[in-house]
Amino acid sequence: VVGVTARASGFTLPVTMEPSASIAISGSPRPGATLTLALSDPGMPSALYAMHASLMNGPPIDLGHGDWLPLAADTLFFVSPSLTGVFENFYGALDARAAATARVRIPPDAALLGLTIHLAFASIDLSEPNAIGHVSAPANFQISN
Repeated sequence: VVGVTARASGFTLPVTMEPSASIAISGSPRPGATLTLALSDPGMPSALYAMHASLMNGPPIDLGHGDWLPLAADTLFFVSPSLTGVFENFYGALDARAAATARVRIPPDAALLGLTIHLAFASIDLSEPNAIGHVSAPANFQISN
């Protein structure tokens, strides 16, 4: 785990992230489209993970022991794991290559245009005092035409 400084919505905090834990987004973020999210955390093969979405990337959430999740604790953060029709595979287990695939199924609603969704995940390591293995770098997409 490496200490870095992250800037989130005007907040600068020392953030502990595993730089190799990442989310790669593919697809076109349009109403009615599906985005594929390739999760990777090379240091954590077969580990459990939990991912969340948020409307803002800060202030970051303190996970304890120097780990910070680069998302805001807004309503979307709390409901995204349970909205499985929109946020698919937001929790589960990484495979033996320490990878997983999740999806965002953007509802076909023009009212979503211009909305930016921020994403991050944490891998779980029960040997750590706060059970956090690694925290991914943040990723985001903006819904457009």
